[in-house]
Amino acid sequence: MAESHHTTLVEHHKKIISSAASLADANERDAALISAFRGVTSELEAAEADHARATARLHGAKDLFDLATFALTGYKRSSNVDKNDQLDSHTSPKVEGRKRKTGDNSNIDIPPGFSIDGTPLTLPPPASGGDMTHDQIVEHRDAFYQKLCGVPYSGLGSYTIPVTALNLRSRAQLDESIFIAEHWETGTAEFSVMDFRRQHKTFYTKMKCSKENHGRRTGHHVRTITDGRKVLCRAGKNDESLMYISMEDLYDALFDVRKTSGCKGWTALKELADVKYANIPQEQARFFVETYPVSMSNNLKRTSILA
Repeated sequence: MAESHHTTLVEHHKKIISSAASLADANERDAALISAFRGVTSELEAAEADHARATARLHGAKDLFDLATFALTGYKRSSNVDKNDQLDSHTSPKVEGRKRKTGDNSNIDIPPGFSIDGTPLTLPPPASGGDMTHDQIVEHRDAFYQKLCGVPYSGLGSYTIPVTALNLRSRAQLDESIFIAEHWETGTAEFSVMDFRRQHKTFYTKMKCSKENHGRRTGHHVRTITDGRKVLCRAGKNDESLMYISMEDLYDALFDVRKTSGCKGWTALKELADVKYANIPQEQARFFVETYPVSMSNNLKRTSILA
């Protein structure tokens, strides 16, 4: 609406100037042009006043945006924030009032590649052995991903994770999150801290678990595991460091938990997976067990006996 009004005024003054300039009599032309000039000067002054008000509104809106960003990510302003709106370097990303059973682990010296209890932090090994042959593992892996994603394991490269499946993260998405987490406190060469956070303001929201009662701000951090690679982690309920597992490594992670523990049901599988991993909900554990060929074979045997 304001833009349309501005366009109308511009066209109006153009017509006045054009009409004044076309007058044949020099005195009349000069008088008309001076009158047009006065009108344009008044329009310029009004536009400058509007610009000043718009600038003040813009700065106010940016301040409100920053406050909302701080609130969303669990940060609060330091009392001595400078004119560049840089965050206090000692501000904690934890939500005010959030309680943990064992307190803040930020001052605990965790060895590189280990969890808070001294357990080595490693990616799951490729699935092998256990009570399945190689061919059964290949078949089970495809059946698991087919039920979870609608595509076999070989089709994951072209699979687009739905935005509603917040627990599923591809390796590329986790790499992006690692980059964001590493630069959340420092910014980059191209972006200041505040500009970087504005650019990635949905980071915590994107990493929120959709089916687990963990909340949005769960102490995301980057760890270097035993083979030198970096992984994204979050703090667990007892401040343990839980690693996010990629969609491509999900089957191997569940297979390793089942193989090393010997558990059969999906409830136990889910509970044991929660000890190490940050983003394995009940559905994934249940699909793994439901498509397990040995479990399916046992179910068939029971059915035949009952028949």
